[in-house]
Formats: sequence, C-alpha cells, structure tokens
Amino acid sequence: DSPGNMNFTVGLLPGNVDINDLKGINGNGTDEQGYELLPTDNRFINNPYFSAYRFEANGKKDRLFGNINLRYDFTNWFYASARVGIDVFNEFRRGLTPYGTAFSPGGILVENNYHFEETNVDVMVGFQKNLQQGIGIHVFVGGNQMYSYWSRQGTRGSDFNVPFLEDLSNTANQSSRYAEDTRTAINSIYGSLELNWQQYLYLTTTLRNDWFSALTLPGAPDESNNSVLYPSVSLSFIVSDALQLPSIIDYAKLWTGWAQVGGGTTPYQNRLTYGLTGQGHLGEPLGQIQQDQIPSAMLQPYLVSEWELGTEMSFFMRRLGFQLTYYHKLTTNDIVRAQISTTSGYSDRLMNVGKVRNRGVELGIQLTPIQRKAFTWDMGINYAYNQNKVMQLADPENNEEAIQIASSRTRQAFLYVQEGEAFGVIKGYQFERDEQGNMLLDEEGMPQRNDSLVTLGQGIHPTQFSLVQTFTYKNFQLGVLIDSKWGGKIYTATNRYAYVYGLHQHTIEGRDDYIIDGRNYENYEGVQTYWQRRASATEEFIRDAGFIKLRQVMLSYTIPKSLLAKIPFWEINVALVARNLAVLYSQVENTDPEANYNSATQGLEMYGVPMTRSFGFNMNMKF
Repeated sequence: DSPGNMNFTVGLLPGNVDINDLKGINGNGTDEQGYELLPTDNRFINNPYFSAYRFEANGKKDRLFGNINLRYDFTNWFYASARVGIDVFNEFRRGLTPYGTAFSPGGILVENNYHFEETNVDVMVGFQKNLQQGIGIHVFVGGNQMYSYWSRQGTRGSDFNVPFLEDLSNTANQSSRYAEDTRTAINSIYGSLELNWQQYLYLTTTLRNDWFSALTLPGAPDESNNSVLYPSVSLSFIVSDALQLPSIIDYAKLWTGWAQVGGGTTPYQNRLTYGLTGQGHLGEPLGQIQQDQIPSAMLQPYLVSEWELGTEMSFFMRRLGFQLTYYHKLTTNDIVRAQISTTSGYSDRLMNVGKVRNRGVELGIQLTPIQRKAFTWDMGINYAYNQNKVMQLADPENNEEAIQIASSRTRQAFLYVQEGEAFGVIKGYQFERDEQGNMLLDEEGMPQRNDSLVTLGQGIHPTQFSLVQTFTYKNFQLGVLIDSKWGGKIYTATNRYAYVYGLHQHTIEGRDDYIIDGRNYENYEGVQTYWQRRASATEEFIRDAGFIKLRQVMLSYTIPKSLLAKIPFWEINVALVARNLAVLYSQVENTDPEANYNSATQGLEMYGVPMTRSFGFNMNMKF
C-alpha cells in the first residue's frame, strides 16, 4: 500500500518520467528546503527515494534463552528428571515519518519498548527396562507449566517544533501509552507407554491434558472449555531386523499411527479489554476499548486428529532410499478471525470453525548417483501433496456457510473460508459471458462485470517439490537447492493498478489505432475507458502462482584435521551461502509469485517487495 511503499510509486510512475529526476539534490528525494519532492499531485504517493532514505523503521533486540536439564537415576531402570527453560527479550522499535513528508508535513515519531519472557518447567518420572522374552518397556508421567508475559510501552509524537530535529522531546503533540500487558499460562499433565518386542516391533501410546488460561472466563459457571484431553497411539515394525530380506535391501520399516493435538489462542480474545490512551482530558484519564475484534465468550480449544501410514526403505549400501507417508488430518474448532463491517465498531470477530480436513502424501527420495573416494554426488528429492477442504462451518449465532477472512485493498478480491472448498479460497468478480464463453460488451463496447462473487482459485499451493543436490570433492562441498510450488492462484493488485493507469503491457493494444479485438473505439479516451472497465473484473488479474526458484547455493570447506592438531578445535567449517538467487519459472508478470500481505493472506498481492537475495559467510567451530 501507500504511503511509505516505494514499490507503489515506482509501479505507477509514467514510462516517460526518469526516476532519477526524483532523487532531489541530496539523493534522498528532497528539494532545496529538505521537503519531499512529490512525483505527482497526490500527496499520498510518496517519492520512492524519500521512502527509502528518509522514512525509518528501526529496531534493536537483546535476547537471552536457554535451558537446564537435570536427571537422577535411582536405579538402572528408574529415573526422575526436571527441566527449566527460559526465553527473555527486550526490544526497542522506532518508526519515523520525517519532517517534510507531503501527507504529514510536521512529521510523526513513534517509539515502542517491548518486553517478553517465557518460562517452561517440566518434571517427569520414568521406568525403562528390558523384561524377559525380549520385551522392553518404557513408561513415564510428567507435568509442565508454561508461563508467558508480554508488554509494550510506547510514545507517539507529532509535529516537530524545530524542523528536521527528529526527537520525541522536540514534538509538539505527545501521547504515551501502556498499550498491552499480556499474561498467559498453560498447565499440562502427560504420560507415555512404549513397549517393544525384540527391538523391532514398537507400540507407543501417549495421553496429555492441557488447561489454557487464555480460554478461562473467571466467575463463569462452566470453565470446561479451557481444557482439552488428547491421546495418541503408534505402531512401527522394522522389517529388516525381523526378517531375512534380499541383500540389496539395507533397511525397511513400516509404521502407522493416530494422534490428537489440542491448542488455544492468544490471551484476552474471549473478553472485552480496556486501556488508557493519550494524556487524558483536562487532567483526567481517558480510556478506550483495546481490541478491534468482537470477543467470543464461547471460544473453545481447537483439536487436530490425524492418522498416518508410512514406510521407509534403503537399498544398495544406502545408495538409494525413500520415505513415503500418507496422512489424514481433521481439525475441529479451528480458531479464525472473520472480517465484518467496520460500521459495527470492530473490524472482525473471532470464532471457531467447524471442521477442516487435510489429507495427502509426502515422499522423500535419497540417491547417490556417484560415490568415489574423492568425489560424491548426493541427491534429495522431496514431494508433498496436500488436499485441503472445509467440511463444516460452525457458528451458533448465524449458521454461516462462508466467512470472509481477508480482502484486497482494491475491494475486488477476497479470501474466504467456505464449506466444501479449500481453506482461504480467492473470491471475486467475472465478466459477463455468452454460452460460448465470449466476453459480452455493452452498447459502447465496454466489458460488463457480473457482480456475483465466485471462487477463482485457492491461495495456498497444494503441491510442493524440491530438489537438493550436493557435490563433495575432498574437503569441498557444493549444495544447490531448487524449490517449487504448484496449484495455487494469486490476485495481483499490482497489475490491476497498472491497467487503470495504462502501465500494463496489455494496455498498449488500441493506443495508436484505437482498435481492440477488431472494434474501433474512436479516440484515446475510449481505449482508456475500455481498459479501466476491464480492470473492474477480478478474473483479469488471477494468475497461476506456480513457480520454480533457485533457492540456495552453498559452497563450504572443511579444514583438514591435520592442520588443527595444535589448536583446541577438532573441526572447523567455513561456507559461503547465497539465498533466493533466481526465479527460474513463473507465469506471474510484474511481481513475485510468492508475494502476499502476510502469512494469513496467501493469494492476495499488492506492490510487494521482491524476495531479498542474500549473500553470507558462515563459520562452524567444534571443540
């Protein structure tokens, strides 16, 4: 979006304007007085150099994390253990809209301090022993408590008194806030029983119960919705240890399992929260509702049930191997945010979705085509296919069959959760067409849009494929990763705006002779109206988002051990790493096929930043 997005301006800049003319006298998009040099008369379309070199979004984080594990063996078969883990960080963030910005001439400065801490405490007692007749047993029970705390304190200042002195103490209007103070805990008890026979047949069962503070409503008559109990059971059989197999088979294993996993949500989603804002009014504190979503007192933990069946095998002295898994996963009461009309005073509401099914296969192949004393070529192939489907939506208030979870800035494309379709399908508008599929035009020759929302694809790719190749020559190693995804769609708002402003390559048609598809539009204005009317249909900008990328190349060198004899290291490895090097295949023009607003809005794009190509140096030292 704009302002602040340099890509937005670059994408809308007329082709006859040299972008270098926007550098200004200091190369940062400013004029002689230090004010933003605007590329158009729209003050909300920033100068790209001004966005890049005058805006600030800086941060600094200090973090400490680690854990301590203690174990005491009472006998050689009975033990007790305890673990304490901690993760703490303090972070400072500074966001600056500088003095002289066109849409905010006085400037804005926001500084926030964040504090986060999480502790995990586990205690466990266990019994592990080999019994008679080749039977082994391992059983343990334990408990865990997770506690987390997060807070944010911030100050916002606007309108700098002294021009270009961008410090909070120099702002005319200041407001401080203690915006968030979030605490949550999860208490758990769990246990596991594993039996094995002759160390090739294993049966494992587990049972766990979690209690979520984030789903607890103090004083409510029934607090059972904050608890979830989930078990698991799995069976594995190492065939190669139990049976005499042909000599070409090195290892063979079969397994199957069924498991459930429960989960909650972030704190205070099921109640209305309040906080102080600004500096108050006439010496009195001023408060407001904190969240922008309607809380749900009926919120329940989600539960994921999954069963899988798989096998693993290797052949020819482990020169060839594969792992194959089929899974079937059902999520009930999944917690999602549904967009609603802002006239309600809120932007969305939190709710439990009835049932979402995922099922698919995962295949991994390892191959060593060449193996010599000094040179080895290893190859890894990974394939995954996931079929996602919303089986049921459960809303006790409205009994909806579809909910909107995201929308494009253009208001022409939307992400929905709808019964019978994949999670996060893209919905939008199509052209009016005849029975043969031809686009219908009105009397003036303009495309007509059908205003009924239809499904135009799914934003999440169902298929993933990657190829890893590793070449080893003596102490040198070269690794190459090629990554690809297939089956997903993307709505490119970048191309939609390019149509509207006549910057897309398709809009060249008719510009000189005023003829489009054999129809004469008489003048330039007619051609311009045609393409702008065509930009009103979502389907015009739905693209196949499948891609192939050169994701990573790494060249490493392991220093010979003979050179380490006199220093306290037994291995040193150095490596050069490059990531996101190239897009090898894509049908999405003018933008990256992986572009999106965030991880929850796959399938929607608008002037996104291209993938960052990075080059790095790694050193790994062991002593």
